[in-house]
Amino acid sequence: MNKIIKTVMSAIVCGVMLSGCGGSGGSGRHLPSNDILGNLPDLIYQHSYQDSVFSAEQEAAEEKFSEPFKSGQKTPTESDWKKAKEFDDEWKAKFKEADAKFVAEIEKLKPSLIGKEIPVEMEDGVGFEATAGKIIDVGESGFTVEVGVTITNAGAPALSMLKYGRFDYNWQILDKEGNQIGSNGSASSRELGKENGATGNINLYIAIAKPQQFVNFAKIRFIKI
Repeated sequence: MNKIIKTVMSAIVCGVMLSGCGGSGGSGRHLPSNDILGNLPDLIYQHSYQDSVFSAEQEAAEEKFSEPFKSGQKTPTESDWKKAKEFDDEWKAKFKEADAKFVAEIEKLKPSLIGKEIPVEMEDGVGFEATAGKIIDVGESGFTVEVGVTITNAGAPALSMLKYGRFDYNWQILDKEGNQIGSNGSASSRELGKENGATGNINLYIAIAKPQQFVNFAKIRFIKI
C-alpha cells in the first residue's frame, strides 16, 4: 500500500513541479563535434542527461512529498487519485515528446553521416585484409559500419571456424591517440567463402555507451582473440 501511495504522490508532485521533472531539456554543456560522427555523440549525451535529471528530480520529489502519506499522517483522497492520473498522463506525454524530438534530431543528422568513411587497421595474424569502413546506418544509441574484407590466411588460428563456414571477427574502437574506447566488439558472418581470396562485406554495430569518449573517435582496429 505504501508503494502505491508513494507512486501516486510522486505523480502529483511531478505534476505540480512539471517544469522541474523532465523539463530541463539538456545539460547546458555540449560535447565538441567529432570529425567523423559530427554531433551524434552530443545528441546522445544530451538525451541521456535529460533522462538522468528527470529520474533524480522524480526521486527527490517522491521522498519529500510522500512522507506524510507513508507515515500515516495523511491519507490520499479521491481528488488526489484523480490528480495523480492526470499528472501521470501529462508526464508520460512529455517523456514521449522528448523522445520524439531526439529521434527527429537523429534522423536529421543521419544523411550527413551515411557513407562517411572510417579508417581501419589490422593486428598481425587476423587472417584477412579490410578496406576502410563506411557508415551505413545511424540509430539512437550508435551506428553501423560496413567493411569490405578479403581472406588472406584461411588457416590462421583467428579464423578457426572458417572451415565450418563461419567467419568470426573482433575489433576495437580507437581514439585519435590510439587509446581504446569501450570494450572489444565481436560478430560473425556466414556470407564469405572458406578459401584465401574470398571477399565479402561484414557489418559492425558500434554502440555509443559513453558519448564523451566518442568526441575523439578516430578508427577501427581488427584484432585476433
